Amino acid sequence: MAKVGDDCSPQSYYYAFSEEPFEEVLKFIGFKMERMDPDCVEGRFIVNEKSCQPFGVLHGGMSALIAETLASTGAVIASGFQRVAGVQLTINHVKAAPIGTEVVASAKPMHLGQRTHVC
Repeated sequence: MAKVGDDCSPQSYYYAFSEEPFEEVLKFIGFKMERMDPDCVEGRFIVNEKSCQPFGVLHGGMSALIAETLASTGAVIASGFQRVAGVQLTINHVKAAPIGTEVVASAKPMHLGQRTHVC
């Protein structure tokens, strides 16, 4: 199985999201990537039992996982497909997303520096 860390070429990265289990958890909940370019990484899914906490709403950890994955994906693309690592993640939940809700998630760069990128 190809891993992004082994080969960070654009071809391997796009292949990882389309064919390989790059982010098994996102595939497990039915998350589909829809856009991956330097200006925006975006995808969507329907909240289901696999992504919920016991009260039937989207689990906050799942929100964090999605945010980290999309932001890191954008950073890889913006860096010319170099290895990257997240340094800080802050999550605020302003509205519950119950089972059946369609969630659209996107990461857009606010700052693209030599050493850090901010989404």
